[in-house]
Amino acid sequence: MCACEMGGKNALIVLDDANLDIAVNAAIISAFKTSGQRCTSASRLIIHEKVLAGFEKRFVEITKRIQIGNPLDEGVFMGPVINQQATEKITRYNDLAKKEGAKVLLDGERLTGERYKKGYFMSPFVYRMQNNSNSHVLHEEVFGPHVAIIPVKNIDEAIEVHNDTEYGLACAVITEDYRKARRIRDDCEYGLGYVNLPTIGAEVHLPFGGVKKSGTGLPSASTLIDVVTHRTAWTVNHAMEIKMAQGLTVKF
Repeated sequence: MCACEMGGKNALIVLDDANLDIAVNAAIISAFKTSGQRCTSASRLIIHEKVLAGFEKRFVEITKRIQIGNPLDEGVFMGPVINQQATEKITRYNDLAKKEGAKVLLDGERLTGERYKKGYFMSPFVYRMQNNSNSHVLHEEVFGPHVAIIPVKNIDEAIEVHNDTEYGLACAVITEDYRKARRIRDDCEYGLGYVNLPTIGAEVHLPFGGVKKSGTGLPSASTLIDVVTHRTAWTVNHAMEIKMAQGLTVKF
């Protein structure tokens, strides 16, 4: 038995009742921490049209202020991508988004200059685009600072857009309504789910894995212990009398 994790096209969903402070910060971390080079990074931001304008304005403004450079330097938020091949791939997808009709909100490129000579640094690429099942950029993993803002009219459309991909690894929803959160939990296809949090940063003691092309459906990390161990029950009584569960009595 093996557990495989094979990438994703993850999404952060922002619903109409979302706290925009949480939404924007979660989106920035999901999209650009580790330069978007996590299997759980979000390259799709699915935003309810009611909060689209406010979210988009703040998200772009903060993205412009992201400090890019040596990740060991204090104050730097985003480091380089892994190699030259990565910069070429990301650039191809940035150009492809333009060809597929994206409204570019922040153009991304390879950074040059003294500060960037010892690495493969890319600036964030942000665009708005209606969901399109035939789009390559909305369905294929880029693995870099490349993110789409996708407007939706309601939670039904948000779920439909979220599931319109061959992947199913990480999903996050920003909402103040637990009923909406439960709807996302139940109807979206994913392996890792979050409420009012980014799509990255899974807890190590929880199951980790995806569905569809994101994995084999088997949880990895701590839960694999069950595969190679035998659990036993060990119950200790610290009292001076016997009190049993299930209403059983020991009185004679």
